[in-house]
Amino acid sequence: MHWLALHCSGLPLEVFRGVPATVSAVIETTAGRTCVVAAGSALAAVGIAPGMTLDAARARRPDLHALMRDRAAEWAALERLAEDGLRLTDHVAPEPPQGLLLEVGGSLHLFGGLDRLLARAGRLLARRGHEAAEGVAPTPAAARLLARAGGGRIDVGVEDLPGALADLPVDLVAPDADSRRRLSGWGVTRIGECLALPRAGLTQRLGPSFVDALDRVTGRQPETVPRFTPPTHFHARLALPQATHTLDRVLAAVDLLSRDLAAWLRARDAAVQGFCVGLHGERSQTEVAVGLAVPGREQPHLLTLARERLERAGLSFAVVAVSLTSESPTRYAPPPTDLWREARGEPPERLLERLRARLGHEAVGGLALRADHRPEHAWAIAEPGQTPAYEPRRASTRPLWLLARPTALRTDADGQPRLGGPLTWLAGPERIETGWWDGDDITRDYYIARSRIGLVLWIYRDRRPPPRWYVHGLFG
Repeated sequence: MHWLALHCSGLPLEVFRGVPATVSAVIETTAGRTCVVAAGSALAAVGIAPGMTLDAARARRPDLHALMRDRAAEWAALERLAEDGLRLTDHVAPEPPQGLLLEVGGSLHLFGGLDRLLARAGRLLARRGHEAAEGVAPTPAAARLLARAGGGRIDVGVEDLPGALADLPVDLVAPDADSRRRLSGWGVTRIGECLALPRAGLTQRLGPSFVDALDRVTGRQPETVPRFTPPTHFHARLALPQATHTLDRVLAAVDLLSRDLAAWLRARDAAVQGFCVGLHGERSQTEVAVGLAVPGREQPHLLTLARERLERAGLSFAVVAVSLTSESPTRYAPPPTDLWREARGEPPERLLERLRARLGHEAVGGLALRADHRPEHAWAIAEPGQTPAYEPRRASTRPLWLLARPTALRTDADGQPRLGGPLTWLAGPERIETGWWDGDDITRDYYIARSRIGLVLWIYRDRRPPPRWYVHGLFG
């Protein structure tokens, strides 16, 4: 078997995008001490290294830009790398906080050898903006050890592994500081020197966990590596360099996250009907839902919808991190195209999505017919494009403009309706008498008439006493 271990020592810093990385340091407070976890190249050049206290680091570089460690973002980044690793092999295991393990023995022939496979892995890492030390060995523990040591490759069988590992520092195997201190006191600094000691004495003095670790590295004890299962929906979080009230900086983070979402969907040949943008502050957080009329995955469109919703929602607190969570993906259906005509303009569903993102979901809808003769009840707000539950076989003549409430008309001495003068009758009457079962019954005779200024009206005479005339709608 061939195991490939990737150790991303700079991952705590790499998850912060858009920061001055060379002079930035990721810090974490443990047991009351704030120490450096990862440092940029300019800081490393002056001796700032992981484990150094923040005060000591500032003494060397006062302009150091400190960032609080974001373990959630690191885990999300490892998950994305594990998903990319599934393009190389079906056996991938993320190993927090900074490791990834892949069994690549079965993929060597597919990619044309180990060198080409490693080159492909390097390109996947670079596309995500990460760097990693690569360790290749016949056991997973040995591959991890090589990666943590800065990288290396062992092309021998398990039986020759102890000799191949003999010159590596034993500190890479020692599980704790006390074990490392004891080994150093005995003058044991290399794995080969440790393997030459009596096993019973090692077990008695350093405990069985140390000996088990040695056996896993050398292949004497088998190790089961769990397989990574891809998540059923997309979730990613991006920490901002500093708290911000500026929407442009939040949108820059959404831009990066939506690119990851689009790539995640393309890898599955899927699309989403909606997603949520999470805004995280020091003590507050909120979610902004973004919906699509039809499932989609094009990153520019996803970003446009998110921008419309965020501009409408606004920022009510300082944002320190942004997350993006998708709904469960659905099968992707490419938009229909016409072979003979060039596609021009925006598809209607895209306009609908942008209007809803800007005005709100309930503010934009469609109309559907209902099986009711009463004009007020013969229609309903529905999802745009929805097939009507009721489709009349013979459509009656009805105006498209129905007044919210019928407006009473004046009448002349003969009881005929007037609107700026006498009306010209065009059609009617049409009697509508129904609704007795729900208490909203009507008894009306409808007519179509034209006013003196050319308005075509839909009017009715209420047959219940006292009879009166009303205008209910206007034709175009």
